[in-house]
Amino acid sequence: MKKFSLVYFLAGEDSFSITEAAEALEKAIAPLLTSEFDKQIYFGSSSTISEVIGFAQSFPFGDGKKFILVKEFEKMKEEKPSGAA
Repeated sequence: MKKFSLVYFLAGEDSFSITEAAEALEKAIAPLLTSEFDKQIYFGSSSTISEVIGFAQSFPFGDGKKFILVKEFEKMKEEKPSGAA
């Protein structure tokens, strides 16, 4: 069985290569996921870090494996702490 790291960071100017690498990683990990509910793709321009962390901390439907892909992470907006104006 192939071992995967817990986190991969794909960054750089070559968006084609980044997309190719992300798709290859998703394809390689897909057989380890028991359910499609254990896979989530976020876009930084429309998601918050709290959403990503919340999904990561939730219980999986399968045997403990999840796949989370955050595209355009650099566009993710900073969240204000609770109660901040």
